[in-house]
Amino acid sequence: MQCKGMVQLSGTTYRIMEIGSDSYEVVRILDDVRIGRFKVVPRLQVLPDGVPRELLHQIALTALKEAKLSWIPTVRPRTTSVPEPPIRRDSQGLGGSS
Repeated sequence: MQCKGMVQLSGTTYRIMEIGSDSYEVVRILDDVRIGRFKVVPRLQVLPDGVPRELLHQIALTALKEAKLSWIPTVRPRTTSVPEPPIRRDSQGLGGSS
């Protein structure tokens, strides 16, 4: 495991440990208790241990915002087709060739 840094949220400090590729463990520094883990690929997924899911979610988001983690956003393929250009209309509102 590798320590990726510390995150402070609401006056409490948490240590972020990398436990695998794109997986992290969160430890509360105050009492050295593991409070959960999260994954960042393919999207953020939190797995709390005895704490509210929202708390662990906020810690993970804070770590991402403060660049404590290595994260590369995935690009989703477009599911819609490319829209066609608008039809040119003349002053009477009729479509025609230019």
